[in-house]
Amino acid sequence: MFSQPAHQQDYASFVLHNETLTSIPLSIPGVMNPNLTPLGYSGVSLALGQEVFFMDKKKKYLLLTVDASLEGDTLEVGQLIKTRKQELKNQQ
Repeated sequence: MFSQPAHQQDYASFVLHNETLTSIPLSIPGVMNPNLTPLGYSGVSLALGQEVFFMDKKKKYLLLTVDASLEGDTLEVGQLIKTRKQELKNQQ
């Protein structure tokens, strides 16, 4: 029986797509603070459990936590943020 190398088990590789016409600043603590350009793509490989935040009005909000289900996906970041903002609004 063969097992995957540890680095493949502990990380998920996926693509962040900014489908909007505005830049999207993100924060990935301990990794980077990417600024997704309009209509741009950014491939990432992040540790499972890594949190990714988006910025809104100088405040930082959790966008997602990396899990194995993201492997190979392309995430539409603008739509994720829109959905997350609605969830946060409904919690108030």
